[in-house]
Amino acid sequence: MTGSRIRLYHLLRLLWSTELLTHEADCFVLAPNVHTYLCHDSHCYIGDAWRYRHQVLQQFAQRMPQLLTQAEPGWQDPLQIDTAWADAALHQIAQEQRALSADTACAIADTLADSNVRRYCWIWGGGPGLISIALAQRSQLSVIVLDLPQTATVAQRNIQKPA
Repeated sequence: MTGSRIRLYHLLRLLWSTELLTHEADCFVLAPNVHTYLCHDSHCYIGDAWRYRHQVLQQFAQRMPQLLTQAEPGWQDPLQIDTAWADAALHQIAQEQRALSADTACAIADTLADSNVRRYCWIWGGGPGLISIALAQRSQLSVIVLDLPQTATVAQRNIQKPA
């Protein structure tokens, strides 16, 4: 097996171990419940979000040797970081929150004991704010979302959109 085939095989085994794939004969196949999230035509598609996260981790891994050997940390321009996160919030992170995270957060909120006490939920790094919107609409929580300035603007626009 070539190096790239070995890497692919290990990736497929990793996905199989998380039950995203099934192993039938000599083939790996998407598990039935995964089609909803990985088929591009689905309303719950998160493939772009996963691709984005993979690229960010890959870039970090490539920089890791340099980061471990440099005498002083080299900081990235905060405006550049904020702009990148705002762009991700508009696209990939919104895709993931819309398809998966908002419903999961609401399911967790539903397990909280009911009471007359007002409960607050602070979401640090709330991205596009779709989790916050869902929690505010479907639970008894008052939600506060915080993020970098440009990303918070993305969330504010989403929050102010008419339902």
